[in-house]
Amino acid sequence: MKNRRKFSIFISSTYEDLKEERQALVGVALENNFIPVGMEQFHAAPTSQ
Repeated sequence: MKNRRKFSIFISSTYEDLKEERQALVGVALENNFIPVGMEQFHAAPTSQ
C-alpha cells in the first residue's frame, strides 16, 4: 500500500460574513483529501499576551 501524505489547507478570512463560503471551501478540501484548518479550531490560551 502506498504511503499517501495528506496536506492541510489553512482557510483564512473573516468568519461571520463568510460562513457559507468557508463551509464550501471545507467541503472542497475534504472531497480532495486535504485537511481543512481554520482559526476557529484553535483554542485561546488562558494567559495574557
